[in-house]
Amino acid sequence: MLQELIAWLGTAVEAPVNVFVVHGESGVAESFSDLVHQKLGWNSRAPKDGDSLVL
Repeated sequence: MLQELIAWLGTAVEAPVNVFVVHGESGVAESFSDLVHQKLGWNSRAPKDGDSLVL
């Protein structure tokens, strides 16, 4: 399933400035965020509960 999501993300015409993985259990979200960075080279982060981000 994660590989399918990576393949789908890879169809983007332009790379996003940032990817925030905010769905799923923390360990899975962090792993997927790492996978996004490894496979696509995108800046990706899985914020922790209570984190604030400036968009």
